[in-house]
Amino acid sequence: MAANSRIAYSHTVEKKNPEAYTVNNEKGTDIGDAMKEYVWGVIGGSKSLDDWDAYVQQIESLGVQDIIDELTTIHGAQMKEYKEYMKNAQ
Repeated sequence: MAANSRIAYSHTVEKKNPEAYTVNNEKGTDIGDAMKEYVWGVIGGSKSLDDWDAYVQQIESLGVQDIIDELTTIHGAQMKEYKEYMKNAQ
């Protein structure tokens, strides 16, 4: 179980410092709203799965790649800290 928890941890981005997520804080709500509108539209029947490409273009235009880049950078730094912690903990 402990070994598996370490594997799960390696895929987790924790918001240790919410102020560090400037791009996510700026753009995340609009992207989340677009996602919910599309998903619930498909579920409710007001949108079609054929609208997928337009949806992807919409979230790309809202800056989803900027958020992915920010999270990748933060996650990499956190993993470096974690590995250093684990090295010193043993």
